[in-house]
Amino acid sequence: MLSRSPHISPLGTSEGNNGTLLELPAGAITRFGRGMVADLEFSANSKFLAVASRTGLWWYSLASMSTTALWETERGVVSTVSCSSDGRWFAIGTADGILKLWDMRNQVCVAQLDRQSGVYTSVRHTFSLDGQHLAVFGALPTNMIYLIDPETGNVRAILGDEKTIKLRRPAGKPIAFSVDGKFLAHVSPSEDMSSEFVCVWDVETGVCLTSLTEHLDYVYGLCFSPCGHFLCIGCWNGRLIVWDIFKNRLVLKRIQHEKYRMYPYYLPTGQLIAAGLYQRYTHKPVDIWSVKNDEKLDEIDINGYPICARFSKDGTQLAIATHDQIKVWSLPKKDTQNEAESGVVEVSRKKGNEANFSRSATFSRQQTIENLTIRTRPTISGHTGVVNSIVFSQDGRKLVAGYDSDNLLLWDIGSQSSQRPYNAHPIFQKYIVQTSPSGKIFSVGVNSNPDVIQVWDVIKGRSPIAEFTYPPKIVYRPAVALAPEANLLVVGNMSGQLDVWDVQCRHKRYTLIGHKTQVGSIEFSSDGKRIVSSGRSDETVRLWDIETGAEISTLATLPMLNADIYKGDACEIQNYLKWILTRKKPISGRVVIALAFSPCGNLIAGGMDKEIRLWDTTTNDTHLLIVPPHGCRRPFSFAFSPCSRYLAVGAWWDGTQKVSIRLWDVATGENITTFWGHPTDVQCLAFSSDGSILASGSFDGTILLWNITPYL
Repeated sequence: MLSRSPHISPLGTSEGNNGTLLELPAGAITRFGRGMVADLEFSANSKFLAVASRTGLWWYSLASMSTTALWETERGVVSTVSCSSDGRWFAIGTADGILKLWDMRNQVCVAQLDRQSGVYTSVRHTFSLDGQHLAVFGALPTNMIYLIDPETGNVRAILGDEKTIKLRRPAGKPIAFSVDGKFLAHVSPSEDMSSEFVCVWDVETGVCLTSLTEHLDYVYGLCFSPCGHFLCIGCWNGRLIVWDIFKNRLVLKRIQHEKYRMYPYYLPTGQLIAAGLYQRYTHKPVDIWSVKNDEKLDEIDINGYPICARFSKDGTQLAIATHDQIKVWSLPKKDTQNEAESGVVEVSRKKGNEANFSRSATFSRQQTIENLTIRTRPTISGHTGVVNSIVFSQDGRKLVAGYDSDNLLLWDIGSQSSQRPYNAHPIFQKYIVQTSPSGKIFSVGVNSNPDVIQVWDVIKGRSPIAEFTYPPKIVYRPAVALAPEANLLVVGNMSGQLDVWDVQCRHKRYTLIGHKTQVGSIEFSSDGKRIVSSGRSDETVRLWDIETGAEISTLATLPMLNADIYKGDACEIQNYLKWILTRKKPISGRVVIALAFSPCGNLIAGGMDKEIRLWDTTTNDTHLLIVPPHGCRRPFSFAFSPCSRYLAVGAWWDGTQKVSIRLWDVATGENITTFWGHPTDVQCLAFSSDGSILASGSFDGTILLWNITPYL
């Protein structure tokens, strides 16, 4: 079915504002960040780079390294992209299981396949060189490859069988066509899931020519040589394997670095290069290797963990993405063109099953790839990981954001630009940020390998204010809370205990004992004298006196049958009460997903499945219950307005195109307004100090700013 999209913009236009205003949701002022990178693809002419993210599909001009377009914003959550070699066809896969096929010449979507069609869109698909086939993995748990006609979306052939399999890792399974399109190679796990093997198929007959099982484990890259005789396999342990697929024998086995993921690629000349990406969260560079001489050609400095890497169609460019940047490495075009025009690179065997890469006599030593001058293009910045925490500066001019598996960014609201407050510190798996009454901005960085928690002054910090280390497996991505003046840090551990640390003296004051399971959430009151905490599965919410360490009260989480205390839509309330009364199994307590103290300190908000509950801290009784409408039944994040009269609630994704952010009047329970913008869970919310702007941070990796003045 043909469907023309209203959100397709030409790639040649330069956006000029770093994507902050491109395809903004209704009511949003601006967007900070462009979302976490899921996949990369070069355009056929290598002039543009397509970047799949949870926000949508971003396009960049490689000449200027600037944004040119943003596609697929109606839903977002783009997970895979691929482009045909002639540039006519473009395929987009989403996390919702949708595969779209675009005719780029006519700017129309010619076909859309959903989960019922049997395709699996969360792992990479690829076009044959002639553009006649799109190879897509079948939906789990089958072990099939679908060959799709890109012009119609019809399935031309299915390779493989319906044997039940599992993915060994989120990285997916590589897939590759030979240059002439006759052969297809893909990765499958072994039956016991202990290793992987590579199948090579004859596309025309549908016959499996060979299964390669030796020396393979966690395959990340597959590529055929231009002659089609050899298949190179890149593994996670720094290993490169080259097989002669016709003779079914190993011709090369080489280990570059044991802790590197290897991505090989054959140049059109036949030379084999490979990119090595380190497996851990470090600042180690990406290495580019000439496999022929086992020689490192270049190294590319990156910040953080490399998520994915993709070569251009001719292999002369490589894009590497981390959580917050994309770097594009390239070979000088003039020299590589001269190589391609001068002769052919041949592969011949030496003794010992090693490979010897030899050139024809027309090549001079100066023309070999090892002697090319390497250069690195400028960096594409702006893509960010999951937003954990956000806070406005006291003057409202800046917004500080803490990211998952990343770092901190200081966003200037006026210029809509960002900078890192400091660089000389580790990359943490989680960051929490907050402001103090005196205007200082603090952050807490959390790691679970090793189990280290650090407190920083965001603006002035060159080294942490304090560091606390836990034994292994005591805390894992723990709930943490910092007192308003950063004098105390509370850490919830796996057993349900709350450790209260003196930040200045760097010692533990005492441990609060009450929860029976891992602590899910902790919040300080604005005066720093109380904390509220929830157990991740013990279904309790406890209020503590932080100065004495005494428990003040256990707040009620049981369902309440008094209809007068409920606020919201009358039909929603009636259905909710009916659900409580007709349950066969009595409801005990409730798992509280999120907590928040009002600035005045008189109210605590808690989010539970199908319910928002507010407790009065003067009596410790339930103040009111709000039943949110369908689509936002799992309130995931809270923020009170500075005046304490309004509560902003961000939802967990619940099958909707966009996730809601609702503003509630805490006195009446009225839903004042609703914003729809993020495609995935709203992780955190924050009001500006004057209460005029609401910021929302999402699992999609972006922050949206909303003007709420018209609604108050």
